[in-house]
Amino acid sequence: MNAKLLTILTSLSISPALLFADGDAAKYDCIAMPKNKPCVPPKRAYAAAEETCSLQSPRTERIEIRHIEANGVGYNQGYSTIEGFFTVPSTLDGSWVPFLDLRGHIFNDGEPAFNAGAGLRYLCSSRVYGANVYYDYRKTHRFHSNQVGFGLETLGEIWDFRLNGYIPVGKKDSHLFHTRFHEFKHNSIILSSRKEIAMKGGNAEVGAHALRKENYKLYAAAGPYYFERQGRVAWGGEGRVALTLFDYLRLQVSGSYDKIFRGIFQGEAAFTFSFGGKRTIKYRKESNFDNSYCSQRRMVLERALQRVDRNEIIVVTKKHQKTKAINPDTGQAYKVWFVDNTSHSQGTFESPFNTLADAQNSSGPHDIIYVFPGDGTDTGMNTGITLQKGQQLLGAGVGQQVETTRGLINIRAHAKGLPTLSNILSTAPVGRSAVVLNAGDNVVSGFYLVDTLKTGSSGTDFTAGLRIEQGLNYLIKNNMMSTGSSMVEGGNACNVHGGGNVTFINNTFINVDHTNQGYGVDIFAYLTPLEGYFVFQNNLFTGANNTSGLLQGIHFEPRRLAAGGSAGIIGNLKINIVGNTFNSQSNTSASSPAAIALNCTPDSSNFVSAHLTGNYITMPAGITTPIAGMNIQGHGPGPLIATLHENVVLTVSPVPGYKFNNFGSLSHLQLHVGSDNFGTSTGP
Repeated sequence: MNAKLLTILTSLSISPALLFADGDAAKYDCIAMPKNKPCVPPKRAYAAAEETCSLQSPRTERIEIRHIEANGVGYNQGYSTIEGFFTVPSTLDGSWVPFLDLRGHIFNDGEPAFNAGAGLRYLCSSRVYGANVYYDYRKTHRFHSNQVGFGLETLGEIWDFRLNGYIPVGKKDSHLFHTRFHEFKHNSIILSSRKEIAMKGGNAEVGAHALRKENYKLYAAAGPYYFERQGRVAWGGEGRVALTLFDYLRLQVSGSYDKIFRGIFQGEAAFTFSFGGKRTIKYRKESNFDNSYCSQRRMVLERALQRVDRNEIIVVTKKHQKTKAINPDTGQAYKVWFVDNTSHSQGTFESPFNTLADAQNSSGPHDIIYVFPGDGTDTGMNTGITLQKGQQLLGAGVGQQVETTRGLINIRAHAKGLPTLSNILSTAPVGRSAVVLNAGDNVVSGFYLVDTLKTGSSGTDFTAGLRIEQGLNYLIKNNMMSTGSSMVEGGNACNVHGGGNVTFINNTFINVDHTNQGYGVDIFAYLTPLEGYFVFQNNLFTGANNTSGLLQGIHFEPRRLAAGGSAGIIGNLKINIVGNTFNSQSNTSASSPAAIALNCTPDSSNFVSAHLTGNYITMPAGITTPIAGMNIQGHGPGPLIATLHENVVLTVSPVPGYKFNNFGSLSHLQLHVGSDNFGTSTGP
């Protein structure tokens, strides 16, 4: 080739090898290149134009085990997690990478949760864009919650951006729990309950890969979140910092704050086990001489396999809810009528009636009459009351219990002292008792009950603070019942002259009759037959002072029809006398006293079962013609079956603690007396 032509081509940076396959140019060792680039040997020119880079992808699947403490947004304790992340390895060669994300959680209290998600990520030259959808489940002690979650994300070499949303599906509320009395309002009982609710909402986050070294990486992220449901709004922010060591151990601390869940600080430790073969991937370089291209591609692959950051636990909060108390017998809200003899209005809590008669006239079946002590006297509450079916007569001076569809509710005392109820009327039957029960399903609690007339000389006329005439299911508790004035003769603290299924709990029966003729409780079928059961538990039977006492604390005399004027017995009877105290003090009555007297005359087709356990009886000296602490007599022809355990009867010799008698050839007394009873006995 002409030397002059060669010089010209070289000065123009035109390689002669591009014009000639061989010849004079072949003797040159390299091809001329721009001044700032090294020359390329001619035989490698084509290869340089097609040069690629090869790299190994990260392992495409992993299992992660981690634990987080303690409470977080929407949960109040730590939990442990096992997570599996899976993808299709061959998709790393292309631009679209699908993945499956499965997570199972166990809270410290053993309740489970899990997530199942799928997503798709698109790989650009320097960023990853993705979308995902999840199904979330969580079980608490109260209910099962479910939600659907979705997310959008873009992940880069340094900065990550993500947005997640959460929508509860299915049952979103638990049943009401921790139901308590809240207040009286107008004529209603207002209850306060709690329930758990699953909240909808979302969160956004900006993350930064702050440090990226071979053996450790530091990641920081922060952003706002918003969750709401039924007026409960959690609007706050959260942040976290994670340190990853050797790609196997991740340590993270995080914190958040909102007005619902308040300030939260958490710590997390995770162990990651990656598996799946590493793929060798070749890329054509965008520039023959860009040495950062391969490292950038590896970064993109790492982001394609990065864990999805989202709220994996369904956000559940507790909400207070106020409701009216519902009567389980009627399915309707309780109607409450209020009485206070210092008031004068409409019977509401805010403005009670000033007489008990107003409440009786205004109320209906299953209503509650709630009485305040007022001025401490029986003014406006001295004409007696007869309760309708299902009514409850409750005093404000003690805590009360009311059965509702939410369970048994405790109502705190709203006053001090017991309201005094009496009866100054002379007309029967109300005129002979402060409270009369004859309809059934009644509760009387928290009163001082006394009949001030004390008229009558026969069983049907005997007066009492409380009288049961017929019907079933009566609960008498937390009352003080008196035989009346110390200046008037006759009367009992309580008469049960028919009906049954009666329970006496925590009452005090007092005798103030100057002749000491009164009974604490007299049970005899004067008006209607006796039936069912009678229970006495933790009651006190006593005199008003050291010169008075009850003739008999409990006088139980069921007789067959027409025997001694009895209205008879329906079926078998049962009486349980448990944990009561009988303090007779002194009784000057000419009649024969006993703390407990069981005189039973059932028909041959009936029997009476009596259980006496854990009672304490004292009968000091000075009692006129005492019989025994317990006087148990069978008159037949039906059996009386008496079982005694752990009773203590203290008497003065020669009075026995226990006396048992069979009267007549037809009597049938069966005794089961344990050795754990204390006191002497006579009889069979």
